[in-house]
Amino acid sequence: MPTHPVPTRDLLTTTPPHYLARGRIANADVRLVEFAGKRWVVKDFRVCPGWIRHTVGRWFIRRELNALERLQGIPGIAEHPVRVDAFALAYLFVEGRALNEFPAGQPPADFFLALEAAVKTMHTRGIAHLDLRNRGNVLVDSAQQPVLIDFQSYIPLPRWLPPLARYLEKIDLSGVYKAWVKSQPGALDEARQHLLDSVNGWRKWWVFKGYPGMGRLAGRRRHR
Repeated sequence: MPTHPVPTRDLLTTTPPHYLARGRIANADVRLVEFAGKRWVVKDFRVCPGWIRHTVGRWFIRRELNALERLQGIPGIAEHPVRVDAFALAYLFVEGRALNEFPAGQPPADFFLALEAAVKTMHTRGIAHLDLRNRGNVLVDSAQQPVLIDFQSYIPLPRWLPPLARYLEKIDLSGVYKAWVKSQPGALDEARQHLLDSVNGWRKWWVFKGYPGMGRLAGRRRHR
């Protein structure tokens, strides 16, 4: 439980909105809120139609909060996630730029090693992100370290079915390696390149392009 003041619905109602992204029919508004000397990102389904916010909105907030709580302490994961109410969650903001905004050659290889390490640590906590092939869901903070955002599409790793768990882990890692190659062609060693090629081979048979809810936060510059 948080030991410091956190945003409330009353605060959201009375504070002029500073939107990081506007929601659509089944997507939340994402706002930046200053409160008690800190800046918070607030993801809010209150703006959605009633039948959305009282069903999938509540569900998305509950499950994303659960993922963030399970991942606390991992570098690059939003800190101090809290529930505002049934329709919104908040977590501390960190300045960053989306990985898809960087030119070729940037960020450096050390960034991708840190990103790979963060993703593997995430897997040890039983979480598969499943939307890391979208480079808009990876930010680069002021210290050139990775920040992972948008866990709305995550899946708990099914440890009772090891082949499926390994498959989901490889999907996440393929997102790291896809971005690495995009930035620095030829940089992957044989093992990493083989994993990327393998997942790319599976994906051409995948009927659905993307996963439920993909791309909601793609390209957002400042969010954590």
